[in-house]
Formats: sequence, structure tokens, C-alpha cells
Amino acid sequence: MAKLRTNTRLWVYAFLLLLAIAMLLYLRRQVKTSKEAASLPFIERDYPEIRKEGTLRLLTGYGSGGEVQGGQLSGAIYELAKQLEKKSGLRVEIVPPDSIDLQFKPLGQLSNGKVDLFVYSSIYDAAIDNREYRHFAEKRAASLYLVQRHADSTRYISQLSALARHALTLPKGTPTTYIQKYFVKQTGDSLRIQLDTLHSAEELAKLVALGKIRYTVCTSREAERLAHLYPALDCKLPMTDSVRTLWVTRRNAPALCDSLAAWGVGQ
Repeated sequence: MAKLRTNTRLWVYAFLLLLAIAMLLYLRRQVKTSKEAASLPFIERDYPEIRKEGTLRLLTGYGSGGEVQGGQLSGAIYELAKQLEKKSGLRVEIVPPDSIDLQFKPLGQLSNGKVDLFVYSSIYDAAIDNREYRHFAEKRAASLYLVQRHADSTRYISQLSALARHALTLPKGTPTTYIQKYFVKQTGDSLRIQLDTLHSAEELAKLVALGKIRYTVCTSREAERLAHLYPALDCKLPMTDSVRTLWVTRRNAPALCDSLAAWGVGQ
């Protein structure tokens, strides 16, 4: 009996020893991870440094560019850049996410000074650490609507899911990622998209009215005007929700935030 108790105690001691070793290894790993996180660069770059260099870098989350004809989605980025250049006297460089180191996430590009302002839409679920970053401003842009012909009864789309069997023609630079993600979320299907490099959004709408292409998109603000210009058009079916656009800066750049407010960014 005494021998059995001794063996039991030995097993308990061995278990406790292994548990202690495991805890030590876990704590050691946690400390190492914390040190590595603390060693990540977070640059001190505020308005004086930006002014000295003469360039403000703006990272856009809209993908490859902007709608040329002043659309309410990605076109707003270019309007923002023009506004900033005019009011600040700085050169504003628009940095698409695929043109700089892909191993860095957008917030990492802010912290290491590769960019000074991050503008992103609701398709980007960036986790914002309020201790290091600041949501400077927020806006909602117009929704997108399907442009099609009334007369094409066999091709008329009354439900978004029916569009999966057809091609949607968009002007180059339209934020196709957002449209695709919204379509998949609503229908569970993918969307066929053809990019047109020659025509603007309004020119494509005219081609739809003439029956030369089947479908394109317009913003909710453009829908009424297009339907008035081209009575053959139907612009009533929503293609997306309104797009939430947010501006993020570094928390350690208060002078830049003050300057952006003075320049009317986000208003």
C-alpha cells in the first residue's frame, strides 16, 4: 500500500514538473512575441517631416484606380488628391496597395512611414488600434445601380441573382472588388465583369440604351439623370449598398491631423 502511494506521488510530481516546464516554454514564447511586436518600426513622421520632403502619400484601398468620369466611389480619391495639392502646396502621391511591399498590411504601411494617410472602403475590414491610429473622418458615397434597357424583356434583370448568367461591362478603374464581394454575398454566385478601357461610365450607359451592350452600372446620383437623357434605360436595381469611406492617420501625427482638418479633408 505504501509503495502504491509512493508511485502515485511520483506520477503527480512528474505531471506537475511537465506542467511547469510547459508553462515556462509558453511564457518564454509570449515574451519573445511581445519583444518582436515592440520592435516593429513605428515611424515618427508628422506634418513638418512631410512638408520638408514635399510629398504626402495617400494609400487607397479601392484597388487599381478611380472612375475617370467623377464617379462617387474611387473617383473621390482623385478629387481628394487634387483638393489636398491645391490647399497644401504638397505633391500628393496616390499609392495603390499593390505598388508597395505586399508583405505589409495597410496599417503597417502607415506605421513604417511608407504612406501618411490611408483611405479605405467598407470592403476592407482593417482592425484599427486606437492607441496607434486615428479614424480621421468618415463619409458615405453613392450606391451603384444596374443600367439596362426596358425593352429587352428576355434580358431584363429584376433580381440580382439573374445577372450571374450575363456579362457586366464597366469602365476601367471601377472598384470591381467591392462589386464582386457584394454580389457573392447577396447571391452566392460570382459575377462576369468585362472592363472597357475606351468608354466612360456615361458612354457605356449610352451604349446600353442603343442596344450595343447589355449591362453597365451607374451611381444612385447619376441614375435619374441617365434615365432622363436616355428614356430607354432602366436604372432601378441596386448593385451595391452605399460605400462607407474612412480616413486613417497615425496617432503620433497630430500636426498632420490638424492640417488635414484645416484643408477640409473629410468634410
